[in-house]
Amino acid sequence: PERERALALAQPTAVCFAPDGARLFVAAFASDRIAVLDRDGAVTARLELAPDPAHRDPRAMRGPRALAHHPSAPVLYVLNRLAGTVAAIDTATLAVASEVSIGADPTPRWLAEGRGFVQSAWLSGTGLAACGSCHLDGDWDGLAWDLGDPHGAMATVPNKSLYPLRMHPMKGPMKTQSLRGLTPDAGPFHHRGDRPSLRDFNASFDTLLGGTPLAEPDLTTAVRYLQSLRYPPNPHRALEDHEDERGGALFVQPFQGAASCKTCHFGAAGTSGLIMSGHLLQYQPQPMKVGQLRDAYKRTARIAENGRRRGGFGLLHDGSIDRVASFLARPFFRGFAHSPEARAGLERTVLAFDTGTPPAVGWAMTVASPDDARLAELEIVEQLARSGRCELVAFGRTGGAARRWTFDAETARYRGDGRDAMRSELLAELDPADGDAITFLGRPSF
Repeated sequence: PERERALALAQPTAVCFAPDGARLFVAAFASDRIAVLDRDGAVTARLELAPDPAHRDPRAMRGPRALAHHPSAPVLYVLNRLAGTVAAIDTATLAVASEVSIGADPTPRWLAEGRGFVQSAWLSGTGLAACGSCHLDGDWDGLAWDLGDPHGAMATVPNKSLYPLRMHPMKGPMKTQSLRGLTPDAGPFHHRGDRPSLRDFNASFDTLLGGTPLAEPDLTTAVRYLQSLRYPPNPHRALEDHEDERGGALFVQPFQGAASCKTCHFGAAGTSGLIMSGHLLQYQPQPMKVGQLRDAYKRTARIAENGRRRGGFGLLHDGSIDRVASFLARPFFRGFAHSPEARAGLERTVLAFDTGTPPAVGWAMTVASPDDARLAELEIVEQLARSGRCELVAFGRTGGAARRWTFDAETARYRGDGRDAMRSELLAELDPADGDAITFLGRPSF
């Protein structure tokens, strides 16, 4: 294993040719290394980026993500995404000549350190795999894996207010799930709900990655980092962040006895957290937790005319259902199964399910005139900021000077440069002839 770890090049993320084309440099993100290849594709050298390669600390992981070679000098520039630095590599000696910060990093220290426990392949037995190998950037890889253990034992899994369930160690193919939105109220975790808390995944560093479970302080740091990850806004939601009225009504409409979609899919994550027996919904060979709905919009497969999928990965634990409407056509859903209109309405609701991050986060608009016709959008974002759904900042140039402002949700005024101003006052200062402009930006509410 030590020899394998010494040669490992995990998760290539960038490539760059030397100006003469004689060598190719490859950033191995999860290994904290740069590989050097010749024209035949053979690895001729490995350059270490870790500050102490002999004692690699996931908290100090560099995480090379981008490369650029100087056009004439023997210098390779490496963007270390996790460390927030740029390293200059002397390509003649293959050594780090210098490393500088790319600027002030607002990331809390505990969060910055926690990333390494998810991204570092050095925590695996061979140095080739990390949690982030499948959960790319904290999300998922679009693949299904059969990670059952043929030598494992039957397990008894608690099931909230229902009876406990016996589960087989052979799980069958299951798609990779996102690591985003793993707040305590989203548990229990994994498709079968057989992980009561995030701390129960610590055993995977041994059983799955072939390494060693994390020590208590490291596990606490890793779990805290995972709980900080959030989904991006759902692109199917309007800026106002309203529910689809027709589909929303169907979501609470009973389809079998008193049971409706919301009976099981409720709360911020869209799941009750209950584990259902396989025969209940007439499609599962084993018990499964009620699936969360926040990333359903990314899992709907697009079907070409020849019947083959062109994108997406499908729904359910194995990705076997191409779209929500197909799932609702199953006999279990009674009236919905025979109503294309009802299925279409419910599909719209599910695909627009709130991810927990409002559409105003990441919204941006640059205004160069007080008469801009798009100011109605800005009014919507201001209202969302006043309700606490997001924060709103502005930056730009007025009166020949660069300026920044923060929207005060209580007074509805913009604070900056030692004074407060209404939006109309800020825009009145714009002089298009001078190139003045202000960019308004929605950001998460912390």
